[in-house]
Order: sequence, then structure tokens, then C-alpha cells
Amino acid sequence: LVKHKAKIKLDLYKAIKQNEFKLYYQPKINAQDGSLGGAEALVRWQHPEMGLLMPNDFISIAEDSGLIVVLGIWILRDACRQLAEWKSRRLANCAISCISINLSPTQIRNDEFLHEVEKALDDYNLTPDNIELEITESALIKDAGLASDLLAALSKIGIKIALDDFGTGFSSILHLKAFPINVLKIDKEFVSAIGQDESHEKLLAAMIQFAQALDLTVVAEGIETEQQAEFCKRKG
Repeated sequence: LVKHKAKIKLDLYKAIKQNEFKLYYQPKINAQDGSLGGAEALVRWQHPEMGLLMPNDFISIAEDSGLIVVLGIWILRDACRQLAEWKSRRLANCAISCISINLSPTQIRNDEFLHEVEKALDDYNLTPDNIELEITESALIKDAGLASDLLAALSKIGIKIALDDFGTGFSSILHLKAFPINVLKIDKEFVSAIGQDESHEKLLAAMIQFAQALDLTVVAEGIETEQQAEFCKRKG
């Protein structure tokens, strides 16, 4: 395992230089009318020997080594480049007007991140409402002071902030009051329980109602069945 991690770390340096990363886009569907409302950028690594690697295979190593800063900037810029291309081609009337991008704990500590965001928007002729940054509550807790400053600065220029993996153990009303959160993403663990676990269904319904009471946009992750989609639609 140690040798494997060492190899991944070494290969990460090469991968960034050799452009081996790819972004895949997960659609965000409007529950009320089924329209395409946005997309989330998900990074994959096309490793020359191991094939297509998922984030769980390399993100934590990139985080520990500090390479996540460089990789994060690449993800940000490539997502902006893709959206600009879709807009220029008027693809499907460019139904995707906003791309969600994950923000890592290390990026929160990077003084240059705000500048990189502004530069990417400027370089690709996009506006702040074209991107949404997602952060987990564990990252907020770990670097609360730095996170507060960065998120406030991002919010000030008009970028929406999404709280990811809501309901998985770190959730607190205080976090929602302390940070400029616009979107609440409910973890797929609760969505997958629809039709399987009544207590989880009640908890999911309560989460949705709670978020709506705070005027937050609600995103339910991992909807894969008609039953799950219909449940979320009924709950607004």
C-alpha cells in the first residue's frame, strides 16, 4: 500500500504535466420540469498503466502532497473553458448555465485562489454566476477562519457556495449561519433510502423543509430511480 501511494504521488507530478486528467459532467436536473439546470465537474485520471482512476484513488494523495492546488486550478480552468465552449456553440441553447466545482481544504488555505477564480472567469469571458463552488462541512470545521474569509470574498463577487454531503455527520445549523451558503446538497445516502427505509425518508423530507425555510436551493445527490425523483419532486 505504501509503495502504491508513493507511485501514485510520483505519477501525479507527471500526469499534471502530460495532461492526463479529464473532467466528466454530472447533470443537475430541475425536479419540477425535468429540465437541465446545470452540471457538476468531476475529475478522472486516465492513468497510462492503471486505466481510468476515480477521485478516491488519488485526491487524498494530491491533498497530502499539496498537488491539489495545481490540480484544482486545472479543474477550475478546464470547467470554465468547457462552459465557454458550450455557450459559444449555443449547444442545446446552452441549458447548462452554471458548473459546480469542488473546493478542497488545501485550496481554502491558498492565498491565490480568489485571484485564480477571477482570472479564469475573465479569460473565458464568464460571469460569477456561471460557477458554483462546493465545500464539505469537514473542510469548514478544519479551517473555519480561513474558510470564512475566502467564502465571504467569493460571495462578494457573486459566486454561489454549496455545502456538500449535508447530513453525513458534521451538519450544524451554526455552520449555515456562519458562512455564506446558497445551496445545500443532501448526501446520496439519504436519497438511496427512498422506498427502502421510512425513517430515512422522513429525515430527508425534514432536511428539504429545513433548507427551504432558510431560502437555500436544495440539491439531492444520486437520484437513479423514478421513485426517488418523484419523492424529491413532491417535496419541492
